[in-house]
Formats: sequence, C-alpha cells, structure tokens
Amino acid sequence: MSEAGYKRIEKGIFTREGRWYVRFEKDGKTVKEVTNATNLTEARKARAMAIGKVAEDKHVSRTKKRVTVGELLDGLLASWKTRKVASLASATCQLEIVRQEFGSMPARDLKKSRMQDYVDAGTTPADRSTRSARVAILRTAMRRALEDEIIDRLPSFPKRIKNVRTGYLRPEQFEEQVARFEGVDVDVLRALYVSGQRLRRILELRDTDVDTERWVVVAQAPRGNKLRPEIRLRGELRRIIEARLRAVVAPGELLFHYEGHPISGGAISQKWKRCMRQQGLKWVLHDLRRSASVNLRNAGADTLVAERIIGHTVNSITSDYLPLDAIEEAMDKAIDARDAYVARRLAATGWAKTDHRPDHSHVAVEKVRS
Repeated sequence: MSEAGYKRIEKGIFTREGRWYVRFEKDGKTVKEVTNATNLTEARKARAMAIGKVAEDKHVSRTKKRVTVGELLDGLLASWKTRKVASLASATCQLEIVRQEFGSMPARDLKKSRMQDYVDAGTTPADRSTRSARVAILRTAMRRALEDEIIDRLPSFPKRIKNVRTGYLRPEQFEEQVARFEGVDVDVLRALYVSGQRLRRILELRDTDVDTERWVVVAQAPRGNKLRPEIRLRGELRRIIEARLRAVVAPGELLFHYEGHPISGGAISQKWKRCMRQQGLKWVLHDLRRSASVNLRNAGADTLVAERIIGHTVNSITSDYLPLDAIEEAMDKAIDARDAYVARRLAATGWAKTDHRPDHSHVAVEKVRS
C-alpha cells in the first residue's frame, strides 16, 4: 500500500476505495487526479490523455473544472467588501441577481451564447442595458479568478450595451418638480441639479470641506471607482453653499442636515420616487446629474470642461497638457454660461424668480457657532 490509502497498480496508476487515480508531471510538479475509469485499461487511457494535454498546454485540473460561477461571485463580493467599494449595497443586489441566473453553472460551461440569450431576453432597451451591466459583473468575477489561477481561461463575452437612459430635466421642468419639496430637501436637489455631483458626495459635505478663500469644495479621495474632484463654487451653486454654511451650527458639521441630523440618501431617493410616481413620471434622481451635463453643453461648454466640472472620468490625453489655471478659467466661464443659459430658459418659460439670479460678488460668510 502507498501513502494515504492509495494502492499502486503500476507506474502512475493507483486505486483507492474503488476509484482509479493517475499521476503525472506538470510544470515540474507531480499531479494526482481521480478519473472516471472503471478498470486498468481505461485508467491507462486517462493517464495518456492527461499527459498529452499537458504537452499541448491544454490540461485543466478537475478542481478548476468543478468551480462554479457562484464561487467566483463569492470571491468578487469578498473583494468588494475588503476594498469598501462605493454603492456596495446596490452592487451586491445586482450580484445576487447574477447568482440566481448563473450561480449553479460550472464556470467552464459559461458560454457567450448563454450570456447573450440572457441580455436579449430584456423586453426594453433599458432592461437589456441593465442585463448587459450584470453580465459585466460576470466578466469582472472571472477575470479576477483567472488572475488568482482559480480558472484557466475566459470565455468570450457579449458586447457591452451602454446605459441607454437619456433622462434630462429642462430648467423649467426641474423648477416644477423642486417646487413640490420643502426645507433642506430643496437645497439638496438644487445642489445636485447645478453641480452634477452624486447624491452621496453632496450629503457628506461638511463646512470644513469648503475653501472660502478660493471658493471651492476641496477634492477628496475616490470612493471605489467614483471620483470626488474639486467642485468650483460659483453662481447658483455658491449661493446654495453659502446658505448652507450659515446653517452649520458647529465646526466640522454637515452642510446638509435635518436640524443637525444626517440626511439619508435613501430618504431623499424615496421622496423623489414617490413624487415621480404620483405624477406618472419616470425621472430618476440620477437624471439630475445627467441634466447638469446637458445644461453645460447647451450653454456651449466644451465636453472636456463639462466632464471636469461634474466629475466624470476624463479620458482625453489632451487634458494632461493644459495648464491648471487655463482649465480653471475655462470651467468658471462654462459655469457662468450655464447659469446664464438656465436664467434665459426660465425667463422664456415664465419660471424666472429673483433668487434664480445669484449674486456673483463676494459675500461674507457668517457662520453660527454653538
């Protein structure tokens, strides 16, 4: 008898508890694998086939053959939690949907045609786009597993369908909707519409994040793949921030709050959804970010400048050669042009009000301290 209960039959072939095993060399290491053989002849064929695949660099261990998509998703989720990625709750929800659809499949059996069928099953363009984004989670999980040598190859993936949402609120449409809210909720919605920043960034702003010498919100470290760039405070956005600075009651406190208590992003989102549902409208809160981008472009802003203002990832290498002061000047001009465009639009549609034309001159900030 050999080690651990294995019985050697001949060179490279063993049995244990009625099962046949083969042993061979791969990458300078000894590999022992169970086979489906039921006799010595079949075991010899299995060993010869394994040695041939090793020579052709096509051998895959049975462990890698058995790993499921669900196990790969487990690894990806653990990685997300370790890195504390932004929007973890939402990402986890989408990952679980992917698990329900593909989790029980062996990873090696996942084919492009199977994923394409899943995407094509969407009943609307938006649904197909969402399904395509879920397939992208599969791609991420499998690439990570390949790097960790949990699997040995990647399948081909369907072409990614980009988000087809085109939600945009014109200035007068936004005014009609924001008039349905009250209190600090109005300031939050206006800040989102004007700045184009994400909800979480706005709700986490503190008075110490505001540089009143330069009138900017200082840049912060990215959260996951979400950028948190410097926000230039000018025009309408500066008016909003100045008002919120006066509402801060202690150093280091949140700019947007309910009588000193933090505002939940979920609470704002639910209020917005309820308001839209009551009117039979389909705008989502993220459409305010899209609207900020469209307003800048409607005002004549260069795409590169608009991307910098709202914090999109700028892919153009041209930006690497522009002096910082030139970029800032271009951003300030774009912001002023955007405010002018919005004011003209509101005047033309009868929505213009005095507080829609903010004072661009310096206004001393009087913070109330407890």
